[in-house]
Amino acid sequence: MQISTWLEEKSSAFLPRVPLAVWVLAALVGIFIPFKILSTGYIPVDDAMCHVAKALSGKTWPEILVMDERFARDEHPGWHAILGAAHQVLHLDADALIGFSIAVPFVAFWLVLLAGGKRPEAMMLALLAGTVLATTAFSRLLIGRPLVVMLIVYVALLQLWTRREKIPPWIAALSVVLIGFSVWVHGSWYFFGFMVAGFALAWEWRKAFALGWCWLGGAVLGATLTGHPYGYLHETFVHLLNCFSGHQAERMLVYELRPQYSDLFFLAILLALVWRVARGEWQSAKVWTPLLALAVLGWILGFKIVRFWTDWGFPAALLWLAHGGR
Repeated sequence: MQISTWLEEKSSAFLPRVPLAVWVLAALVGIFIPFKILSTGYIPVDDAMCHVAKALSGKTWPEILVMDERFARDEHPGWHAILGAAHQVLHLDADALIGFSIAVPFVAFWLVLLAGGKRPEAMMLALLAGTVLATTAFSRLLIGRPLVVMLIVYVALLQLWTRREKIPPWIAALSVVLIGFSVWVHGSWYFFGFMVAGFALAWEWRKAFALGWCWLGGAVLGATLTGHPYGYLHETFVHLLNCFSGHQAERMLVYELRPQYSDLFFLAILLALVWRVARGEWQSAKVWTPLLALAVLGWILGFKIVRFWTDWGFPAALLWLAHGGR
């Protein structure tokens, strides 16, 4: 009796600490991943080195590259300001700054994913499925580009807007600030219209309308931070349109503008839907949410341009799976 009583006392004292231990473990895994990858000598083959070089030199793009005069403005001023500050304050050289641009955004993205759910182990399982079934989408989190900052903001907004029936004013104000920060860092202000479309497709019209105003306010805020609001918004939009001008063959496009055919992560969503039906838990109102709408929309549009899936559909699919299909 004494042993059983002792075990009950110990278990009652230990069990409340288990959720915290799981949170800590999940966070440490997210911190470990980029540093382990960097320890192998990994350097992105994409634009990360260009961003670091620009931040270190302090020069404008026309002083570095031969560019079309229409696109001489820096489309990532916030990112270069962050890298420049890290160089000045932390005294990071070029190699260390490359590591900083890879590890810090990845860890931030991982922690934002964990922050919105009560089951961090579910998010870890969803991420494990992502690494196996969606290697391209997952690897984009480690490219050291300001794109990852936009993804952090996107996931944070999804966490804020999908976990509440009504959006209080402070959430709307915070959303404007987050979108503004993303626009200042990355420049692609138009991408957040995809998120508005996801809420509209899920029949959440009030949220879609409110989020649309936050999108507009955030775009203006981010562009204003650059000091050239109209020119910044106009140039980034014209840049988007020129990406698809002409009749380039698919092989001539950069990878992120090509179609995607081989990503199997959507099978995990289909299996989750089948499992719900098998358990008799199918309720369309709880299944067809903005998260699933964004995942489906991103997957479908990804057959035309892979970025719709890797940058917008995949993060929404991760959240949908980790939150139990809600």
